[in-house]
Amino acid sequence: MEKAQVTGSVRRKFHISTRTGYGKLGAWASILLNFVLFIIKGVLGLITGSLSLIADAFHTLSDMGTSIIVLVSFYVVAKPSDKEHPFGHGRAEFISAIIMSTILAITSFELLKSSIDRILHPKPFLAAWWVIGIILVTVLLKEGLAFYSRSLAKRINSPALKADAWHHHLDAISSLFVVIAFVFSHFNFPNLDGPAGIVITLIILYSAYGIAKGPIDNLLGVSPDEKILDKIEEITLRFPGVKGIHDIIVHNYGEMRIITLHIEIEENLSFVKAHQIAENVDKTLRQELNAYVTVHYDPVMPRTPAYLEIEKKLKEFCHSTRECHSFHDLRIYGREKNLRVMFDIVSDLNIKNISEGKLIENCQQFLMQEVPEIKKVIIKVEPRFSISRKSRHNES
Repeated sequence: MEKAQVTGSVRRKFHISTRTGYGKLGAWASILLNFVLFIIKGVLGLITGSLSLIADAFHTLSDMGTSIIVLVSFYVVAKPSDKEHPFGHGRAEFISAIIMSTILAITSFELLKSSIDRILHPKPFLAAWWVIGIILVTVLLKEGLAFYSRSLAKRINSPALKADAWHHHLDAISSLFVVIAFVFSHFNFPNLDGPAGIVITLIILYSAYGIAKGPIDNLLGVSPDEKILDKIEEITLRFPGVKGIHDIIVHNYGEMRIITLHIEIEENLSFVKAHQIAENVDKTLRQELNAYVTVHYDPVMPRTPAYLEIEKKLKEFCHSTRECHSFHDLRIYGREKNLRVMFDIVSDLNIKNISEGKLIENCQQFLMQEVPEIKKVIIKVEPRFSISRKSRHNES
């Protein structure tokens, strides 16, 4: 056991080190190339007097600044967990992406004011063809950097590097608009500098929104990816004796993923056997999803005639009530004309404003009216932050 734990620890350290190394590599490549391109564009902007090229130069400078933020975030991400941050520092990448988008948005508004002023007070210019050629080379370099950052982002699943790649791509597009303005200056359209600056500004704003949306969603908490849920379900249902899976909760902390779930197991199995199944599910999910997993098992009752009747009525209720998606953990106590029923209801996540109290009340009234033998109904509504997939009740 100790050897296995040591091996797992070494693997985790190697994985984090490799991921951090790729992240730092991508960030340093962006910083160095963007600094060179900023100098080139800035000098050419001063030579030509082009506001759109100066705006593009500062767009490139902001790229360098955001890459520095990305670099710092990977140093923070690599820090081990501590007393104040027991889940580690993986979400620092999300914070860095939000900082990047904020810087972009502030920069874009300043450039927008200057571009509008240029339209109101035009300053015709004529850019030399050699200047246009150099800018085209910067476009190719930026697109190459975007491709490189995107490939690293996919390799290590990094939102920060993905945002940086998106930023590089939009910088290349904004440079193309500068080229278009410069080319048209040779064909009696000398006043396109201001409009080109506005287009570039809008591109920067769109870039800021695109960079911030995903990280903000992740910090607020988003529903687990369907592919992850499908994989969790597929792995869990591999094991004989598992009849269903519900109450799935997934938390992401950068590379650390924490998963909790409930599995349905026939109650006639021994405690030792049921526990062994839960342990096997836990172990397999940890290995295949690289996650910390907690599995709770719920024993399901045999289908007696009374059970089948109540199960049927519950299905009718869910089919006729749009707020009710499904149910699980149905248990019946008592006998003959004095039954107590307990179960969990899963509300429909597509409906935003659901009154849980009203849903419980309606279901209680429906069951006690349809099955007079029921004297008490205890219902728990599953939290909306947990997910239910297959249930034993879906079988019939």
